[in-house]
Amino acid sequence: MAGNREYKFESTDKYMKKLDATLAGKSFRLVLDDGQEIVLAFLTGETLLVGAYGEPMRWERYAALRADEQTYLVTYERTGQPERICDTYVLDLENSLVTRIFAKQHVIPGRDRMTINSVTFGAIKRDFEDLPMKRHSRTMDLVGKTATWHYANGFVNKHIYYDANYYRFEIQENPRLDERLSESEKEDVRRDEALNRTWFFDEPADYIKIKDGIYLISFVESNTNRLNAAKGGSNLVILINMKEGFDVCRSFTHTASQVPQWGMYKAYAEFEEDEGYKDREPSPFRT
Repeated sequence: MAGNREYKFESTDKYMKKLDATLAGKSFRLVLDDGQEIVLAFLTGETLLVGAYGEPMRWERYAALRADEQTYLVTYERTGQPERICDTYVLDLENSLVTRIFAKQHVIPGRDRMTINSVTFGAIKRDFEDLPMKRHSRTMDLVGKTATWHYANGFVNKHIYYDANYYRFEIQENPRLDERLSESEKEDVRRDEALNRTWFFDEPADYIKIKDGIYLISFVESNTNRLNAAKGGSNLVILINMKEGFDVCRSFTHTASQVPQWGMYKAYAEFEEDEGYKDREPSPFRT
């Protein structure tokens, strides 16, 4: 923990190697469709200089993982801000494209956990070349599918992609309890686990096609948080390689004891067709 933050990176060899450092020494000028231009300069495998084009740069600690050889999920939590800010990019080097997920917490009074986020598309400016005309785009390709995800901590859950604007999950196996938690915190976790097996939430989601076989899902646990301001509110960004059956994921969340947490994970999945997805009832906790 540093600065009353927890930085969590899954490191079990079976599931994820060390964070990717192959961007070290590279820099990118990003031209976003909202008019912003951002420069990312990767000094090392964990240190980044970032700033608006032509303006002073900031030092940040970042993390990166790859969905394939030329597709990176890059994220950092911005320091020195009154609110929590997490900036995340999918760098598609094969097509010189970028998708940005910009997330904030501590912006809604009484609901510090609740995330406000936005998705912006753009391109990577190459020297002496025009910007590509195409972009990553929202998609319905995943509608009608399910994915059962296996994480290194023993957590197994099912994602149900039955709606182009919402995500739903079902818990299959709960993660092992963190022995560092107090008894009251463990009891809170057990109570939440029992509740999640009884209730289900449809959470607003963005489904984005990066390229063939590579998809991005970004969702916010907003309906969970509306029911209880001390729960949910997290933003999860999941970059999926459908061909190889795994994802790389960025979480922007809080621990059970309400400590702000940011980290990266990797999981493996089995994908199936959801034959009855058109007949699924919406969650009663959906807005």
